[in-house]
Amino acid sequence: MERTLAVILAADVASYSRLVAADEEGTLAILRTYRTTIADLVAEHGGRIFNAAGDSVVVEFRSAVQAVRAGVAIQRALNRRNADLEAGRRLEFRIGINLGDVVTDDDNLLGDGVNIAARLQEIAAPAGICISGQDTPEHFAEAIEWNRRAIALDPNFARAHMMLARTLYSRCFHGLSDDVARDGEELCEAAEQAISLDSHDPYSNYALCLARFVQHKGQLAVEAAQRAIDLNPNLALAHMALGWSRIFAGHFAAALEPLSMAMRLSPNDPLTYLFLNRIALVHYHLGNHDEAIRCSERSLSIRRGYFNRVVLLASLGQRGRGEETGELVAETMESAPADLSGYWRAFAPYVRDSDYRHFIDGLRKSGMPIDF
Repeated sequence: MERTLAVILAADVASYSRLVAADEEGTLAILRTYRTTIADLVAEHGGRIFNAAGDSVVVEFRSAVQAVRAGVAIQRALNRRNADLEAGRRLEFRIGINLGDVVTDDDNLLGDGVNIAARLQEIAAPAGICISGQDTPEHFAEAIEWNRRAIALDPNFARAHMMLARTLYSRCFHGLSDDVARDGEELCEAAEQAISLDSHDPYSNYALCLARFVQHKGQLAVEAAQRAIDLNPNLALAHMALGWSRIFAGHFAAALEPLSMAMRLSPNDPLTYLFLNRIALVHYHLGNHDEAIRCSERSLSIRRGYFNRVVLLASLGQRGRGEETGELVAETMESAPADLSGYWRAFAPYVRDSDYRHFIDGLRKSGMPIDF
């Protein structure tokens, strides 16, 4: 067996069991047709299908750009085909794309790179794409442009607006936006348009919750997250968003329940680091600094994001361990967002100024320079 780096695209049909139970023969006939479309587009973009069991398709690409382009082309083509079907007969694929290590086993690929792509596919919206391991400014710019093109082709496609909002939010949250106010304005417009086109889509309501964060509309963020949960009680992202909303509304104890539910619903989620980060922030505000440190360290062991670092620093500062933070402070400053002041305005939308000051106080005690 040989270890190598590959881009993996994993896809399967949302609610496939329900569709088969309702009309097995018809669903299988549509699936065969859609598989042909997918295979043609994979070949066109230089990919190789190495697993196609059941309703799933797993593809290897050598280029992240080609994988994303193939994913967009697949969703666009299948969306056109679904438009001709009754709502209850449509096959909507969820796609996850990951760049990671894989192990070759004859013509098959195994390993974390494949497993993470499969988990990303599980959390993608039906007819949507979830991408990980490619968060560079260039890849975000390309993903945003593809979403804009999808909207230009079909302005009434709610999920294209939803994905544009989520991608813009992610670019800002990961500190890769050079103008958070500009991106924030566009993501809010996209989320609101998605809701106007399909208010019953839980993912669009989740995107609207993100927009309300950026707008500092705390109660509306809570309402959007709750609406997403009402529409899909098993959507871990929605429970995380409700917990996140309650934190900034100052309801810290009440935030733990939905955040814990997100962990239970999706224990191997690619966004586990975010679930843990939010839980750490709850414990910080409740004064449980040792637990906040423990959760932050677990979060950082998965992904060393900027906000993960600052929650750990604030917790260490309040615990009186500022003398231990020198290396982490330096690492945090090096990874600071391009638009630092805009980042903090967007991603620390506390309703009560005292809660914001309490968080900043922990950072100061950690030894982190505060100039935002």
